[in-house]
Amino acid sequence: MNSKRSWQAFDSDLECLQNRGLDKEEKKRDFVMKLLQMNDALNQTALIVVLDEIGKITHVNDRLLALTKFTKADLIDQDYSVLYEKPTADYLKAEVAPTLTAGKIWRGEIKSRTKNNGRYWVHAVVIPFFNERGEIYQYISVNNDITERKYMELLANKNKERYRLITENSSDLIATIDLNGNFDYISPSFDHLLGFDIDFLEKENISYLLCYKSDKDKLLEILKKKEKSTRIELCLHTKTYDKIEMEAKVSPMCDAVNEVYSFIISMRDITERKRSEETIEHLAYHDSLTELPNRRYFMKQLTSEAETACDNKEKFAVAFLDLDQFKLVNDTLGHEVGDALLIEAAKKISNLLGEKDIIARLGGDEFTIIFSDYGSTEKLNKKINKIKKAFEESIAINGKLIKISFSMGVSRFPQDGKDADTLLARADTALYATKNKVRNGHAFFKEVMEKESIERMNIERELREAVDNDQLYLQYQPKINLATSELFSFEALIRWKRPNVGVVPPISFIPIAEETGLIHAVGHWVLRKACEQNKKWQDKGYRHLPISVNVSVKQLQDPQFYDELKYILQDTGLDAKWLNIEVTESVFFKAHLIEEMLQRIRSLGVGLSIDDFGTGFSSLAYIKKMPIDIIKVDKTFIDDIDTSKESQAIVQAVITLAEALEIIVIVEGIERYEQLIYFKDQKNVFGQGFYFSRPLDVNDAERFIKKYNKAPII
Repeated sequence: MNSKRSWQAFDSDLECLQNRGLDKEEKKRDFVMKLLQMNDALNQTALIVVLDEIGKITHVNDRLLALTKFTKADLIDQDYSVLYEKPTADYLKAEVAPTLTAGKIWRGEIKSRTKNNGRYWVHAVVIPFFNERGEIYQYISVNNDITERKYMELLANKNKERYRLITENSSDLIATIDLNGNFDYISPSFDHLLGFDIDFLEKENISYLLCYKSDKDKLLEILKKKEKSTRIELCLHTKTYDKIEMEAKVSPMCDAVNEVYSFIISMRDITERKRSEETIEHLAYHDSLTELPNRRYFMKQLTSEAETACDNKEKFAVAFLDLDQFKLVNDTLGHEVGDALLIEAAKKISNLLGEKDIIARLGGDEFTIIFSDYGSTEKLNKKINKIKKAFEESIAINGKLIKISFSMGVSRFPQDGKDADTLLARADTALYATKNKVRNGHAFFKEVMEKESIERMNIERELREAVDNDQLYLQYQPKINLATSELFSFEALIRWKRPNVGVVPPISFIPIAEETGLIHAVGHWVLRKACEQNKKWQDKGYRHLPISVNVSVKQLQDPQFYDELKYILQDTGLDAKWLNIEVTESVFFKAHLIEEMLQRIRSLGVGLSIDDFGTGFSSLAYIKKMPIDIIKVDKTFIDDIDTSKESQAIVQAVITLAEALEIIVIVEGIERYEQLIYFKDQKNVFGQGFYFSRPLDVNDAERFIKKYNKAPII
């Protein structure tokens, strides 16, 4: 759950689930029906109050309004204390609030007030709900009106005979028992609710009605202690042996010398309430989409597993996995398909786990597994590979076959950690390490991974400071017209002079910038600096040359990027035709998301280049459709261009295609004369590489411009 959800929104979500085609799945339908039944039962039998994380009322049901005479306008957005007198409100804040903010469920009796300051009593069950980050975002209070019972208990303490008359008209089960639990008096409701003849029961012991030995022992202990009123839950059986859950209050009756001679026991049927609580608790501990346990349940079980394994000297493993390229599925096929894919993935994994293994969904496409007592690393590897093999088969979703894989990180108890938090964190670290190297892989935690993770966090922290502290700078690599041997343009390349480390290449920090969102600030800085520098060279009278800047797909997905680009051009005074934006070929995979942005950028007069062309995402349809000016052929095809017929055929095909579409071709990575010669007679082909020049600092780039402003380079 990523945001606060109102009770009404909850109802709406349930209706939405029914209308999404998921009724074909029996489990999903059953789950939705349970929720609807629970919601209906609660609204008809209980007083419902929903609070946000700071205790403000966000929803109350009609039953509560009818009882209290408050209106919704009186209560919504008010502090929950409006429902209580000050002493009660103070008690709740001092004694109850700490339990709830600790993430625990609270149960108890509370004296409440109506709008006209009338009094009534409720039995309350308050349950905290958590979002995917483990933070409390709302509380649901389920209250049952017990005013009648409280009133009867008060009368009972004053006058036993008077109390007897009242109990005969109560729907609660009320009885008096002796010190051994034998019945002295039974209210008529025993016959109505349980079906037993009153005369028969009065000859029996109360233990006759109890379903479980544990309940009998619990009640016997209370009778032995002869203490003040005690509240317990018991399970009774009817004459036909149906089970009924009861909430019981056992109160001692004393004689003139304060000796306990019997007990009053009053019991209320809470079967429906218990079912509702179980459903709510299921929601609190389970993921509503996949019905798997959620983070809260998983951490509870992981903590218990660690404690048990420590005592019994057992070993187990924790796996942290996510689906590879799942975001692309959501972006390209829609969230409904993504949700269905998560459900099927959860089933695949669950079906291959052992009886004692536990799988949970933490949120998004992230899952965790506890492999209980896995035996050996070799056996654990086999288990993981078996799951991976199951994912080799495509998953059918709405008539479409989708191929998905996952990456996994694994930590082991006790060598990688002895507590839940450490084990999960190190499994996450191992997951990150394997995703950095290869998709569809798994890795076991190693100490070096933690060091790499710490280094990554240091890079992220220092990179934030680098943007503000002028630690970033640009170098400029020339591009050459191979037909005329003249300087054609420059590419601006970012560098980071990291304190105490030295110059850091982009490959070491740009991926981290993209993951953390820093790419927007870094990319903005690069665009501005490149435009400023090109305008300075123009103002010095040098020949006007285009300058190209690499832009991340994430930047292009930002709706504000167009306005930022337009402002930079206006502010620096650079004509748009002297700026070229380079995007990697992977842009084709998200073309439907950014095509409009590319068209708007091109409408400014800014040029567009496709970088790393030929590395796997090419689509001739998109090349024709998109407003592309330049194709940059990837270096891998140029490395062996003078010896490989395959590379020659591929590059020649690109050049032919570009010529037909009137697109310029730039070949990257020219480092040898033999590579240059191959392209010397090609028309409309430009080159870039160490053969001409390495990336240059601003002063060296300016000297390069002066030297080759008009003279040929080759």
